Amino acid sequence: QPQVQLPENVEKLVKFMEETGGTVEDYVRLNKNISDLPDGEVLREYYSQSKPWDATEISEFMEDNFSFDEEVDSEKEIRAKKRAFKEELYNARKFFETNKEKYYADLKLSRKQEIPQEYQEAYESYNQYKQEQDLSDQLSQVFLEKTDNVFSDSFKGFDFQVGDNKFRYKVNNVAETKKVQSDISNFIKPFLNDKGEISDAKGYHKALFTARNADKLAQHFYEQGRADALRQNAKEAKNINMEPRQEGTIQTKSGQKFRVVSGDSSSKLRIKLKQ
Repeated sequence: QPQVQLPENVEKLVKFMEETGGTVEDYVRLNKNISDLPDGEVLREYYSQSKPWDATEISEFMEDNFSFDEEVDSEKEIRAKKRAFKEELYNARKFFETNKEKYYADLKLSRKQEIPQEYQEAYESYNQYKQEQDLSDQLSQVFLEKTDNVFSDSFKGFDFQVGDNKFRYKVNNVAETKKVQSDISNFIKPFLNDKGEISDAKGYHKALFTARNADKLAQHFYEQGRADALRQNAKEAKNINMEPRQEGTIQTKSGQKFRVVSGDSSSKLRIKLKQ
């Protein structure tokens, strides 16, 4: 069934009634715009709500305290009555603003007290979940936007800092790499079993350590490669024969013969006298 789009004012009324349990009259009273009324009407409304007076008594009070005759009253008396009127008008507007907030809070409190405790807890849990979900969606959106920036058309690969030099590893399938790395769970899944429990803790921590120390590992293997190359060059330059010594026969000038026998240690030479 298609969702009906309500006018903004009606939507606010519905939301107000759902939140507070108030009536249409409550909504009208709460949203009555006092600032649109003339100052005199504001005071009359103020007295009608805050004093036990009828309309006649309100008029008499205002006449006695705020009216003046410029031809009869002194300037000092006129200023005093104008000042009293301003002060009372200030009190009236403050009263309506405070009363509006209190009235709304009282309606919500009354509504809350009517709802069973378990429903209140469920509603609060739902609100908390929704707030967390909204925050999660917001963070996810930021992550995806920054990922798009990384894998832009100008992306050539990942750079690794090795000493003062920088080496780049070219990524062949950029689209697939972006897709996989856009979901952090793809990093964790290979180390979990069907129950979601970690099954390869060593592999997980190895992968995480590698991710956290990519440049250090690149530096390590770069230096290891250099050291291996230097050793190989030195070996070839000296032309060292690394083959194990072969067994053979040695004959002296006097005609004696000795047989050379290989041993476990290259530092020892064993010979046998041939009879």
